[in-house]
This record gives sequence, C-alpha cells and structure tokens, in this order.
Amino acid sequence: MSGALVDQGMPSVPSTYPEKPSPNLAPRVFAVLALILTGVAAAALIAGGLHSSGDSSTSSTAATQTASGPKHPYYVVQAGDSFSSIAQKEGVSPGRIEKLNPNLDPSGLQPENCVDLVPHGCRKLAAQSGG
Repeated sequence: MSGALVDQGMPSVPSTYPEKPSPNLAPRVFAVLALILTGVAAAALIAGGLHSSGDSSTSSTAATQTASGPKHPYYVVQAGDSFSSIAQKEGVSPGRIEKLNPNLDPSGLQPENCVDLVPHGCRKLAAQSGG
C-alpha cells in the first residue's frame, strides 16, 4: 500500500537543511572561538575581583566589615589591646573608635574597659549587667 501512496503523487517533505555543509566555515569557527574567549575573559575578571589588591585576605575582610559596620556595639578591652587591634578585630577604623571614645586614653587602655564601636554601645553592656 505504501507504494500506492507514492504512485498517487504524494509530495515529498522539503529538507530545511542543505545537503552539503557550507564551504565557508570561517565565520562559524570564529564565532565559536569568540564565545569561548569571552567566557574565559569573564571568568578571569570575576576571579580577579574576588582577590584583594592588599597583602592579605584579612585586609579585604576588614574593609568589608568596615563598610557594613562593626560586628558588635561595644568591645571589652583585653590585656594588650590597642585602638588599632580592636579596630582590626571588630571591622571599624581606629579613627572611628577615637571619635566615639573621647574620654578613653588610647595608650592607657585597661582590661575590662568598655569601648564604644557605635554611639552609646557601652550602654547596652551596662543595661545587660544591670548597672
């Protein structure tokens, strides 16, 4: 019966693709290479952006924390602490600590001193301790 269909003049389905590949493959090869190179360049830019231009990852972490604010509202001084070490631990600038704590002598920090990292941060400590 299938022979009868062909005999009745059924039209054949036209092919949408050429039977032979285009002899000019250069544009296609160039397009693929351009796409690959673009991906490599994008990956390199992203990877480069993840690394800090500083000497260590600590400096980029501190910069990120400084931009988003301190980790805590106050800091309780430990032996050997300075405004600089507190600033690095808490992600704020030493200048901010000096500005928020004008009554503290940076060279005379004593253990158990409370250092404001935000305005009135030590008041939260006093409220917690009931005083």
